[in-house]
Amino acid sequence: MEWVTFLKVMIEDEKAAIQKYGLALEAADSEELKRALERLMHEEEFHVDFLEQEIRRLQAS
Repeated sequence: MEWVTFLKVMIEDEKAAIQKYGLALEAADSEELKRALERLMHEEEFHVDFLEQEIRRLQAS
């Protein structure tokens, strides 16, 4: 398996999730729900950063 390609696909999935959480955040009607969605969105952003770092690590080796 080509791991860099796999990780790039995973990054796109994470970015799609970020967009979906963003849409849900716009429609959220309670502060509690908004906080939960923001937290989930930040987790997905962390995943993107982590995966990009792994790509750089793989490409450097």
